[in-house]
Amino acid sequence: MPAPMRAGILPKSSATCRTYFASGLPPSNFKPLNMGEGGVVGEVTVLVPRLLQPLVDGREELRLDVGVGASVEELLDAIGSEFPVFERRLRDETGNLRRYVNIYLDGEDVRRLAGLQTNAAAGQELMVVQSVAGG
Repeated sequence: MPAPMRAGILPKSSATCRTYFASGLPPSNFKPLNMGEGGVVGEVTVLVPRLLQPLVDGREELRLDVGVGASVEELLDAIGSEFPVFERRLRDETGNLRRYVNIYLDGEDVRRLAGLQTNAAAGQELMVVQSVAGG
């Protein structure tokens, strides 16, 4: 039986569900997300706004293995383990979403669902929208 896969950020060109970490190894604080039965995994796509793309190596999207599902909080934790500055732009020191950040799961504002505890299943899309202010 193959070793279970860990959730992580996949390269954009990846055609398989394999774990990807920039360093080749998971960070020491990495916590795997849930696995599906028999090791079956799925992906959630996270769309990154242009202003934040430099914080995730210029990527427009991140793909994460989630097995049968993971909470939005778990997804942000996985991204934050690889890109901590990106995470700090989204969440405050208490772990809550910042006021000017909205996250949509398949078009639904997660604040109107179950907040960061909203479950994201394989095949769903998470869109990060950061408000821009100015005069």
